[in-house]
Amino acid sequence: MVKYLLTQTGLPHFVIALIFIGAVAYAEISMQSSSKRLSTVTIAPLADYSFEEQPIKKIDITKNSEQVNALVRLFTNSKEAFKSRETNPQFTALDKQAKLAVIISLAHAFFIKKSFSDAVKALEVLSEKQRLQNKLQFMYARSLSNIAEYDKAIKQYQQLLIAQPKSQAGTLNLGILLRRENRYKEAIEVFVRAIKISSGNIKAAAFSGKATCYMSLGEYKQAIVAYKKSIEYRPTKASTWMSLAGALAANNENLREVIKTFDRGIALDQRNYKYYIRKAKFQTINFSYFDAANTLKKALIFSSNAKLYEMMAWLQIEQANRSQANEFLSLLAKKSLTISQKKRGKLLNLYVDKKYKKLIKILNSKKKLTKEMHYLKAIAYRKSGFFDKASEILNKLSTSNQFGWRAKIHLARIDRSRGKYIEANKIYEKLLTHNYNVAFLWFENALVHENLLQPVSGLLKIKHAVNLQPKNIVYKLAKARLLAMSGKLSSAMEIVDLVLAQKKNYIKALKIKAELYAAKNDSNNQIKVYKHLIELQENDYTSKEKLAQAYITLGNIKEGQQLLLKILGEQSHNISVRYILANSYYQSNELTKSLGEVKKILLLDKDNKQAKDLKQLILSKIKEQQVETEDMILKEKLNN
Repeated sequence: MVKYLLTQTGLPHFVIALIFIGAVAYAEISMQSSSKRLSTVTIAPLADYSFEEQPIKKIDITKNSEQVNALVRLFTNSKEAFKSRETNPQFTALDKQAKLAVIISLAHAFFIKKSFSDAVKALEVLSEKQRLQNKLQFMYARSLSNIAEYDKAIKQYQQLLIAQPKSQAGTLNLGILLRRENRYKEAIEVFVRAIKISSGNIKAAAFSGKATCYMSLGEYKQAIVAYKKSIEYRPTKASTWMSLAGALAANNENLREVIKTFDRGIALDQRNYKYYIRKAKFQTINFSYFDAANTLKKALIFSSNAKLYEMMAWLQIEQANRSQANEFLSLLAKKSLTISQKKRGKLLNLYVDKKYKKLIKILNSKKKLTKEMHYLKAIAYRKSGFFDKASEILNKLSTSNQFGWRAKIHLARIDRSRGKYIEANKIYEKLLTHNYNVAFLWFENALVHENLLQPVSGLLKIKHAVNLQPKNIVYKLAKARLLAMSGKLSSAMEIVDLVLAQKKNYIKALKIKAELYAAKNDSNNQIKVYKHLIELQENDYTSKEKLAQAYITLGNIKEGQQLLLKILGEQSHNISVRYILANSYYQSNELTKSLGEVKKILLLDKDNKQAKDLKQLILSKIKEQQVETEDMILKEKLNN
C-alpha cells in the first residue's frame, strides 16, 4: 500500500485530504479545550499519624522518700518485681500519698523509656480524677495509643478534653485516632476544634488531618482546600504537598498541575524514594511512560529498592524496550526480598522474551489473579494474535483506576491490527484528550490516518509527536511518509536525508528513500538505493523484488527478469515475484513463458485475481496473434 501511495503524484490525495481539514481542526481545538479534564485517579493520601507530644516534666525524685525511690528503682529494673508490686510488703506498708508517689514516678520512668505497656499498667490503677489531678491523663491516653489500644485511647482523650478543652496536643491526637479508626466525620469535628485552639505546626497538622478525612470520604474539593490551608501554616512539609497532589488528581485537576505539586513535595525531601514512586505511579496510570521512567531514574540515585526495578521493567515493556526491560528484571531478581515479587519478575521475563504461550498457560493455571496479572495476560494474548481473548480482559480493565487508560491503548492497537481504523481513531482521540503530552499516542494516531489515506490529518498528529520527541527518527520517518502521501515529495526527501545523516545505514529510511525516488520517476537513483540495501541485507528479498521492478521500469527487462529468476530459485512460492516475472514476459511478448508463470501462480493460489486477469490478457493476445497469422496466410494464398 505504501508503494502504491508513494508512486502517485500526490495531487489526487491532496484534493481528498481537504475534506478532512475542517474535522481535524475542530478535533484539535476540542482536544486542547478538554485536555484539562482527567478521569478520577485516586492515590491513597499520606495519612500523618505523627501524634503531638505534650511536654512531660521531669519528676523531682529528691522530694520522694528514700523508700519510695528504692521501690521505683526495683520495679523499673525487675519485671517480676513490677508484676508482683501489689503484694510487695514494702509497697503495701506505704500510705496512700507514698503509693501515689511510687505510681507517678513509675509511670514517668516507663513513659520516658518508651515502655508504654508498663506505663499503662502503672496508670490504670489510678482513678480518672487522680490522673487528671496529677497531669497523667495525657500520658495514659498517649501510652494506650502507642500499644494500639485505640478505642481505649480515644475514650481517655475524650475524658481529658472534658477537663482540659483547650489541650492542643490532646485534641489533635484524638482527631488522628478517630481518623485511624475510620470515624471520619467525628474526626473532622475534632480537627476543626484543634484548628480553632492551635497555631503553627499543630494547626497545620489539624488541617492536614481534616483533609485526609475528606479524601477518605471522597470529598476531594474540600480536601484540596484543607491541604492548601495546611501548607500555608507549614509550607515545608513534603508529605502534605504529596497528599495535595493526590487530592488534585482525584478531583480531575489539570495533569500538569498535579505533576507540579508532586515536584514541590519531592523538592522538599529529595532522598525519599517513595515520593518518586508515587509520582511515577500517577504518570504510569496516565500513560506518561517516558516521563515516569525519568522520574524513577532520579529515585534510583538514592535507592536500590526492588520496587523501583519492577516499575522500571514495566515502563520499558510499555515502551517496547525489551533489552532495557531485561536489564531491570535482572536487577529485580537480585534485589527482590519477597517470593511474590520474584514470581512477578519471572512472569515479566517470559513476556519480554516473547514466551507468550508459556506465560498465558501459567496465568491461566492460577485461581486468582491481581489486576496487574490480568493486564499482563491480556497484552500477552494481544501479542499472540488472540485479539478476542485480549479484548475481553481489556474491556473489563478499561473501568479500572490503575489500568483503565492503559487497557484502552491496547484496545486501540487491536482495532488497528484488525483494520478497524475508524474505531481505533475514536479511542486515540479520547486518550489524547485525557493526556495531550504523550508522543507515542500522537504517532500511533498518525498511523491510523495514514492507513485511512488521510495525510493532512496524519501530518497534524505526527507534528505533535515530533515536537514532543524531536530526536525520535521513527516519528520523523512517519512524517516523511505522510508528506509523500500528500504529494510533498521534496519535503519528505529532506526529512529522510536528515535521518540518514544521523544514522547512515538505517534500513527503514533507505527503503522510504527508494520509494520516493520511484514516486519522482527517478529509476536510476532508486536502483542505487536498492543495491545498497541488498549489500546491507543479502536476504532482503523485498528489496531485490523492487530492484527487479525498477530495472524493468527503466527498460532493462532482461536484467530484471534474471534477478526475479534468482529470487524464485530460492523462493519458488513467492507469488508476488512470479507475477512480476509473468507480467514482464507478457510486456515483452513472450506469451508462452508468461502463461507458464501464470499457471504456476494459480497452482499456488487458484483464486488469485491478478493471475486470472493476466491469463485472460495472454489468451486474448495469443488468439489475436493466431487470427493475424491466419489472415496473413490467407492473404498470401490469395495473392498467389
